[in-house]
Amino acid sequence: GRGYTVQYAAAESEGEARRLLLRLKGSPAGARVVPTTRDGQTLYRVVSGPYATRAAADEVGRASGASYWIYTGAP
Repeated sequence: GRGYTVQYAAAESEGEARRLLLRLKGSPAGARVVPTTRDGQTLYRVVSGPYATRAAADEVGRASGASYWIYTGAP
């Protein structure tokens, strides 16, 4: 499988995304800022993963102390 990715936020600037990344509790392993383009606009996603199972991704998301969502695949 492709695994599961935890996304904590999406920001319009890289600086804002990096500030959000620093606020995550426990600094999830591999948490990072990933740029993506949507409708011609660059967004900066704060993500961690991929994790082998949805349960593992959910555990990391809960431990972060932040709002999050999980999607299938790598960022």
